[in-house]
Amino acid sequence: MLKAKVILAALAVPLALGAFGSASASAETATKMAWYVSGTISTKGETAAVASPATLDSPAVFNAPKLTLKITCSKYSTTNAEIFGGEEEKGQVESAKFEDCSEIAPSTCKLEMPTIASGTLELLLRLFSPPEQAGPHLLKDVHALTGSTIAVITFEGSGCPIAGERALTGSFLEAASLATEETSHAIEGLGTFENNSLELAGQKVYLEGGKTLLKLSSGSQWSFKAI
Repeated sequence: MLKAKVILAALAVPLALGAFGSASASAETATKMAWYVSGTISTKGETAAVASPATLDSPAVFNAPKLTLKITCSKYSTTNAEIFGGEEEKGQVESAKFEDCSEIAPSTCKLEMPTIASGTLELLLRLFSPPEQAGPHLLKDVHALTGSTIAVITFEGSGCPIAGERALTGSFLEAASLATEETSHAIEGLGTFENNSLELAGQKVYLEGGKTLLKLSSGSQWSFKAI
């Protein structure tokens, strides 16, 4: 979520998506980027599996203030996660799951299932320099490969205002520190409405906490950086 396909170990999540604000778009760099594994550029046709499940440093929380809704999930996993060599910045995740999920609020709404599972997600990697920060930052833009629905969440409860199937749609950005060779990279959702279009039941929703630690199955060091 392949031509330079990274199937993530985070839906994040945390935790991904389609649009950049005008400020970030104008600041994108044309620098050529590529995947590195064990210090060597991963060339076209080469693949490396991403380990699953991933480790969350704390529970991930889906927060939709206008719905007074909070959902917490303590586990994250992916299916067939891997990166593909070459100079492209795209990726895919066949399926991503937040697991061990439960509702914090409202008390009238209950999750039918303790899992939030996505379909196929597309991942874009971009460098940009946000106005409030110095230097370029690598961001992950994650969205549904087809259509706008990332996942469908079913709520229960006679007094629940959003009872039934509700689509989690749009896109979200995740900060990624992949520019240095490490065995584990921390990736997290931006805990704000800014620069994201993620919605649930027609209302804005964002991710809090749940920093995801991604590793390759081989245990090798890896990075995504300038050629």
